[in-house]
Amino acid sequence: MAVTVMCFSDHGDHLLVGYAGGTISLWDVPRVKLNMSIVDQHAGAIVHAFFLLQADTEMRQMRAVTADCKGRVLLHTFTFRPLLRRFSVLSQIVDIEQDMGSVLAISPLNVEDLTHSTANMNSANKSTDAGHKFLFNEVGSVEPTEPARCGIVVIVTRSAIFAASLIPTYARFATLHRPARLREGAIPYTSWQHSRKTYAEVGYDTVDNDPNWPVLAVAWDRRVIIAHLNLKISELIVDVEWDIDNAAAGIAWLEDKVLVVATVKGQLLVYKKDGTEIERATLKDVQGNVGALMYHTHFVNEFENPEKAFHNTIGVRGAALYLLGPSQLWRARLLPWFDRLKLLKGSGDWMEAFRFALELFDGKAESVTGLPRRLEAMRHAIRDTLLGLLFSYLDEVFAYLALGSSSAVFDSNPIPAETESGEAVESPTGIETWGRANLGLKMIAEPHEHYAKIGRMSIEFCVHIGKTEVICEDIYSRFESVGQKSTFLELLEPYILRDMLSGLAPEVMQAFVDHYSHCGWLERVEECVLHMTISSLDFNQVIKLCRKHGLYTALIYLFNSGLDDFTSPLEELLIAAQSPSSRIEPRTLGYKMLVYLKACFNGLAFPLGRGTLPIDRLPTLRAELLQFLLDVRPTLAEIVDSSCNAKGCAYPRLGYLLKLDTQATLVVLRSAFPVHGVLSIGRQGWAYADAAEASIIDYRESSDLPNNFQVIDEGVRYLQAVVIAMTQNLDLRAYDSSKILDSDSQNWLSADDQGVILEFVAEYVASRHVVVGRTTLKCILEYVTSPIAEKVMGKSTRQNLLIKLLKSVPESDWDFDHSLLCAQRAGLWQASAWLHVKYGSSVAALDCYLQDKYVHEPVFSYVMQKLDATTGLKGGVLAEFRKAVLDRICKLMLHSSKGTLWIVLTHFSTSNEQVMEALESDETLLFAFLKDLMNAIWGVPTSFVVSGGVRSSSCLQDVKSKVHNEGNRDKFSSRWEFLIKLDKLVRRSGFQCTDKMVEQYLQLLCRLEPESVVEFLARCEQYNVDNCLRMVQKYGIADAAILLLERAGDISGALALLIKDLDSSLQIMLQSLISEKSDRFNMEMHSFYSMSETSAVESALHAGVALCLRNTQRLSSEEACSLWFRLLDSVVEALRNLTPAFLEGTTVGLSTASSDVIGERVHSVQYKMMDDNKYKLVRMWLVHLVGSTVTAMQDHVSPQILLQQIISNYGSHPLGDFRAAICNLLSAYTYEFTILGKAKQLVEESLHHSLYMLLRGSTHAYALSNSKCCICKLELVGVHSSNMNELIGVSSSSQSTSTSEVCSDGLQVLTCGHAAHAFCISGQLGGGGKRSLLCPLCCRNLKFLASEEKISSIQDTQSQSSTDIRPRMQLLWKNKDQEISSIASTNKSRLQILNELRDGKGVQMFGPRLHLSVAPPKKPKGSHSQFDKNGFGQKTYMHRVSVGL
Repeated sequence: MAVTVMCFSDHGDHLLVGYAGGTISLWDVPRVKLNMSIVDQHAGAIVHAFFLLQADTEMRQMRAVTADCKGRVLLHTFTFRPLLRRFSVLSQIVDIEQDMGSVLAISPLNVEDLTHSTANMNSANKSTDAGHKFLFNEVGSVEPTEPARCGIVVIVTRSAIFAASLIPTYARFATLHRPARLREGAIPYTSWQHSRKTYAEVGYDTVDNDPNWPVLAVAWDRRVIIAHLNLKISELIVDVEWDIDNAAAGIAWLEDKVLVVATVKGQLLVYKKDGTEIERATLKDVQGNVGALMYHTHFVNEFENPEKAFHNTIGVRGAALYLLGPSQLWRARLLPWFDRLKLLKGSGDWMEAFRFALELFDGKAESVTGLPRRLEAMRHAIRDTLLGLLFSYLDEVFAYLALGSSSAVFDSNPIPAETESGEAVESPTGIETWGRANLGLKMIAEPHEHYAKIGRMSIEFCVHIGKTEVICEDIYSRFESVGQKSTFLELLEPYILRDMLSGLAPEVMQAFVDHYSHCGWLERVEECVLHMTISSLDFNQVIKLCRKHGLYTALIYLFNSGLDDFTSPLEELLIAAQSPSSRIEPRTLGYKMLVYLKACFNGLAFPLGRGTLPIDRLPTLRAELLQFLLDVRPTLAEIVDSSCNAKGCAYPRLGYLLKLDTQATLVVLRSAFPVHGVLSIGRQGWAYADAAEASIIDYRESSDLPNNFQVIDEGVRYLQAVVIAMTQNLDLRAYDSSKILDSDSQNWLSADDQGVILEFVAEYVASRHVVVGRTTLKCILEYVTSPIAEKVMGKSTRQNLLIKLLKSVPESDWDFDHSLLCAQRAGLWQASAWLHVKYGSSVAALDCYLQDKYVHEPVFSYVMQKLDATTGLKGGVLAEFRKAVLDRICKLMLHSSKGTLWIVLTHFSTSNEQVMEALESDETLLFAFLKDLMNAIWGVPTSFVVSGGVRSSSCLQDVKSKVHNEGNRDKFSSRWEFLIKLDKLVRRSGFQCTDKMVEQYLQLLCRLEPESVVEFLARCEQYNVDNCLRMVQKYGIADAAILLLERAGDISGALALLIKDLDSSLQIMLQSLISEKSDRFNMEMHSFYSMSETSAVESALHAGVALCLRNTQRLSSEEACSLWFRLLDSVVEALRNLTPAFLEGTTVGLSTASSDVIGERVHSVQYKMMDDNKYKLVRMWLVHLVGSTVTAMQDHVSPQILLQQIISNYGSHPLGDFRAAICNLLSAYTYEFTILGKAKQLVEESLHHSLYMLLRGSTHAYALSNSKCCICKLELVGVHSSNMNELIGVSSSSQSTSTSEVCSDGLQVLTCGHAAHAFCISGQLGGGGKRSLLCPLCCRNLKFLASEEKISSIQDTQSQSSTDIRPRMQLLWKNKDQEISSIASTNKSRLQILNELRDGKGVQMFGPRLHLSVAPPKKPKGSHSQFDKNGFGQKTYMHRVSVGL
């Protein structure tokens, strides 16, 4: 009988064979013995057979699955019986669902891979979800059982692909439907694989521990599907699918991620897991023909035609693939990595070989065998082989280049390329290729470009595989041997700068520096050294090279990073700076020293940009650097310039830096003694402090580190040493102070440099960090007050520094007279005032403060302090000081008017007459004082801000301090500037402002600042109106006169002034328009409106309108109309007098102003001709003014009066000018009238609609959809009283109603058509008799309605329900009768009835005589109402209301 399938067990000791007749045999392979045969279990040829589990040595059991061509699947359990020395078998039929169809393919999940995957998964996540338990048979167990014992298989039928478990019983848990567009009858093929991630995906040490789901590959017709089995959710999830050219004949996994698909045409297609094709090959027999694969025809399609099936034709063992043909067996295998690399190398495809080598090293190579799984172990195994590949490539390519250097490179006719057969062909691009090997080179003119390309590739390859030492050994020697050493050395630079090469061998480093020095690229060498690791270099060699070639930045880096030595680089720089043979300019080296020192003091690594230094290293580093600078050893002094030694420089190193650049050196030294930070010395020192004062100084508050008093103390000691060194370098004791500061002095430092040093010392003396002698202090005081210091420091800086010095140093160390003389000579008046205060001369101090013309705050602070009742002066001294202040009140005003007012209100509120007398001598100062006073009194909140003194006759707003923002704000400014409010101070002080002061201020205001008069009068209330009116009329301030006339009640006079002002503005506008200057305007509308004269006319008119608006409500209607029409007349008169041509002597303007009010009438003005364009613009503009005036009037003058006056007064005037105004008036009136009419109509229609809907909802009836109650299923209507009595249990004799009456008032009909008894719905609502508007059947989602189950239970127990509700029915009908009788007998108003109808009561409850009707509102002509004649709407409204039947 023909064998159709066979399968070895996992151990290879048993062979399961299936035959075409359906017989199954189990063979013992080692003994070549038939153990047993199974017959009569299958009805067709066996097409699938495989062992399901590994052999169990304890139970001696094996499980196998067989399937025949008829789709029958059996599970066989083979058990070895030791006593009988034979096997027994138990065969079970796998019951696959009928709807899935016959089985076309079945294959098991690999046991080893599944165990590996799920075991790791279970240890990482002990999930308890149902699918996971079902898959692993975890019924009642805490830990999942071994998943391999579940017997997971994939089964493919004609309609689906599904995964199932065969143990203990068949169970399907994941399904994929049959793909679309497949040929009917096509046979599928499957293969399982547990896919692992590559080295690049998982990195180190995670490959063996990464849980992955099993992956299934299915080839069906021309479709290939890759899906993974998610064991947690029990689903097959498709990852990727693609189509192939021919139908598939088999599919198999090789290794982890390589998939092989065989086709019916004899092709082998190799793919990656993502569907990327790697390779394709064709099977050929011995004669070279396309080979055919073995197939069987046991399967038939739906037409009963046999189909070719290639099951059991492909087999996999490790990385080898076996394919069975009719006459031969093919074997295809994945080459090991070494063989693949050797094959590429042997074929000359070097570029592909290097690409494959890099993929191997990165763990990205596909279909690789023969390597360890751990990435680090794999790299260690292949690194030497990869280096051998590189060396072989270099030897071969150098041989080609050496061969071509004598012919191809220098030959004018390039050698043509060769084909694979050795024939030379010409390249169409003109670029020729050498030889048959793919060396990655192309013929170019310069040979070093070839070597540069090879060198870059070699360096990058070595860096990538981590063998950088090979670059300086084997590769460098090969380039040196062919004379390309310089080319190779230049290739190293970019890799060093990118930190890919951390160091060079000594030989290569020497050659690298020599070559770059020869080329003049020493800066680039220095940059390369900064990127190298010190431990990878020969330190002594690199130091010598740097010193030899002047690479001092690299030298500093080497000493700092390699030896933690920060002083040796300074010594190297000093030696180089004084060496005559130095290549670098001495000043450049000196400045490099300064930059290096500042970087070290600031905690920055040198060169800058390379990070920071450790914090704990900074204190000791500062000490080392300062000790180096302050070293006075003779041997070290010899390296300094001899000119310094000749002048007696005691500290040569510090002296060299000071001579190089004094200011830069002092900046560096300041960074060594910061106020904050790790090296902080605090804001205040303890020099010159006694024991009591020094004990309360907290030196840690300005530091960033806790408990660093030792660091502060050490820093102060070094600062004192630096100050001593600088003063000794100056040698101040040997000369007179005046000579030291003389620019012609013979000192080795210039006068400016000496001054900068003295300023440096003075700062730390003022902060009490250092102590200096009297001579030095005297020189410092003279320098601070000298003209040299004025050039370097600002005046405020000098003044503050001098005061701090005098405060810090004891009085015994400085002379009062000398210090005062120096301060006054330098114009430092605050310091002079401080000295006077120090010795008790308060008035002299005040005079000194007043001498300072640029800083204003201190004088007021000083006066307030001395006049303070608690801390100020007392007794006679206070009286003397008060008199001095009053005598100097004008000088105080020159500094600040607000500050003076502050002093007066605080301490001289009762002496206002004396203050006014003192200020009367200068009316400008008096005006400034009164203005600030009035602003504070009459509601202008004024914070005390010193804005400068009054030094001109203009208003105070134009008076500002020359250097207001230059001065340093002291406690006075910061404490009082934003806290003291002058308006509040006036109220607290009780200062009395008299009418005389107000009138005096108003007079000054009219003279000096007339534009502010109106604002003052509008705000102020304490003045005589008549006197002020005469005053403003005297100075011709019309707007102020108008305001005063209005306040006096003369509205007519105020309007006359406004009309006069309007007339004047109009005259000016016309003169400007007609004059030649108006030609500069393009006479367009926007240009005309932009004229300032036009804006003045409009402003005057707006002022008149505002005057009328303010007073309309206070006047009678006749007076108000008179005002408005006078204003309108003024504009219309101007429009009437406007003509295109103006003759000599004509008057254009207004003549309505009364001459008895103010001024005289406007004189006649003669005008020239006006062109038509200007005339039209002016006329249009005046018409616009008339319209705006009428618009403003229409809200205050009735339209009838307004129209009547226009027609009567301006009948002779063209009414076309009033057309726009009249149209606006009528349109506004029509609009308001229409709104009122429409509002009335809407109110009537709304009321009618509401009443109509109430009546309609209460009288409308609905048809019943059923004659039974929707709740209790009893009859609704037609129930006579006898039946009702029987229903409720009452005898008919006791009833007073007729037997023919129908119970009609106990029903409720709903809008949906359902009906129910009222007591049934009441029972659903929980009692109370309240009617519901919702149907209990249609609204089951409401919680208070009966559910569907409750309704069905009522239907099943009708008799019980009727018995339970009898008492409630009886009570309900009794209450209903009483309610109807009471309502019918009560006379209710129509409004009460409508309100009750709105609440839901039926109309029948009001008796048979109730008739309601609502008439619709009247329809306006041309309108359409939504109601018809009978009062019923044309639109139907459906409301859910309760109606009694």
